[in-house]
Amino acid sequence: MAPYNRMARKKKVKIKAPVRKGPETLGEFKIDDYVWAKKFKTNDIIHGKIYEFYPNDNLGPAVQIYDEINGSFRTVSMETVSFDPPKGGKRKLILARSRLK
Repeated sequence: MAPYNRMARKKKVKIKAPVRKGPETLGEFKIDDYVWAKKFKTNDIIHGKIYEFYPNDNLGPAVQIYDEINGSFRTVSMETVSFDPPKGGKRKLILARSRLK
């Protein structure tokens, strides 16, 4: 029986941690803080951890948040970000977390 050709082994890819650009703090907020915010046009409620700051954005200072309610990254204006939940915010967060279980 004739020998068969085998595929060569692929080189393992090392995954590097993403390098965050920009400042670690902006105002009273810092990276990895859990905050509440509202989207610009729709006023949807956002809750999540701060991922990155954009102090020189063309519409004003902005922040990127991982939204736990919708499960995606959102970039919002710093004017709408706060530590206190807006009206109905806690209820939406509880409903979103119950859907994950």
